[in-house]
Amino acid sequence: MFNGRLIAGAVAVALCTAYAQATPASADFSDANMRYASNYIERANDYLANDQHDYGGHRVSAMTDISRARADIAAALAFDRSHPVAHPLINQASPVDEAAFVRSQQGSNNNLIYVRHYLERAIDMMQRDNTDYGGYRVKAIADTQAARDQIVAALSTYSHESDRSDDNIRYVRAYIARGIGMLNQDQHDYNGHRAAAVSDMQAADADLLAAIRADRADESIPAIAALAQPAMLGQGASNNNLRYVRAYVEKAIDMLNKDQHDYSGYRVKAIESLHDARQQLVAALASR
Repeated sequence: MFNGRLIAGAVAVALCTAYAQATPASADFSDANMRYASNYIERANDYLANDQHDYGGHRVSAMTDISRARADIAAALAFDRSHPVAHPLINQASPVDEAAFVRSQQGSNNNLIYVRHYLERAIDMMQRDNTDYGGYRVKAIADTQAARDQIVAALSTYSHESDRSDDNIRYVRAYIARGIGMLNQDQHDYNGHRAAAVSDMQAADADLLAAIRADRADESIPAIAALAQPAMLGQGASNNNLRYVRAYVEKAIDMLNKDQHDYSGYRVKAIESLHDARQQLVAALASR
């Protein structure tokens, strides 16, 4: 896990070093400068495109702004018609594995920190340019700043929402655990539906545990107030037991549906398993 401040410092140094080493010393410096800025923006877009976390829509919004900035720079260079043939490249400052596969939530946060610094470097380079490019340079700066602001919003939003989301998952697991316990203490088979519901709930819990581990969060299961104690006497009592478990399952589904974090797809998988468990409970009650 990277420390945010260390990442920020390392990226800043790497970007400055790359720029100092690669800045072209030609008469076409202004066009080349815009091309370098474009490369930073392209790199930022690649990093965002390879991420799986939504950040409340801020990641996609940032990519939309980046797309506009890319179009602005292309229009600027086309307007000037004097850019060099060579297409300069920039050094990659971030570890390959941070951009190559589905990340944990912390890995995604680190990814956004890299993206923010690439965008800020591009903004700085374009702001230091004196060529107007028919107004497209100013538009590109504004669009890149808008993308940067979306990244800042994504990081600030996550900082206080992530703990609530992790707690939500933990409480959902508590409801599932109570429901499984109640079903396991029941003596009626319900034509196999009870056992099938237990299996689906266990699958959901396994996905939620994987979600918590992907986020590197607390895996403990909190205590919750009981809706009912497991009913053991008579078919009517057993039916009531299943109704209480169904209430737990429906509560768990509702809590997961209201969550905004993806957890590498595990949250959605858990919801699907809980829907299956609910159908098994409905079928069990209909069979009596």
